[in-house]
Amino acid sequence: MQKSTRRYLILSFISLFSFAADQISKILVDLYMIPHQSIEVIGNFLRITYVRNTGIVFGLFLDNQFVFWLVSALGVGVTFYILYYIYKRINEFSMLKLVAYGLIFGGALGNSYDRLFRNFVIDFIDFNGIWTFIFNGADAFINIAIILLLIDSYISEDK
Repeated sequence: MQKSTRRYLILSFISLFSFAADQISKILVDLYMIPHQSIEVIGNFLRITYVRNTGIVFGLFLDNQFVFWLVSALGVGVTFYILYYIYKRINEFSMLKLVAYGLIFGGALGNSYDRLFRNFVIDFIDFNGIWTFIFNGADAFINIAIILLLIDSYISEDK
């Protein structure tokens, strides 16, 4: 198997896994909870709180349809740009960077799917007291990817 084929398979698996994990978690929250319901997971520190986010990141511009659709269109555009960027440079990436881009693509796809097919994004991860914003799996995957890219950048500078 060629190096690039193996890398595309790894990227596809990570992207599909992160997208599926995000969507399954959102479906479960939507099926078993009602909006604004909150369930304590670790005392008052970590809760599952069901929020339908009609705004953009961190709930900014709530119920502003123009901004919502503008961000949705930009999200889809950025998602395809990331895919193009990966396609052109896949053999140049370290494995850590490849994993990071898989997480970014899967996360971006997850939130874009919500915006296009639900007209809102389901958020539910609520770290009460240390973080005022409620987020979802896609957001977590994207943030983990950013940390991985920073680590990769630091490792690459040392070489």
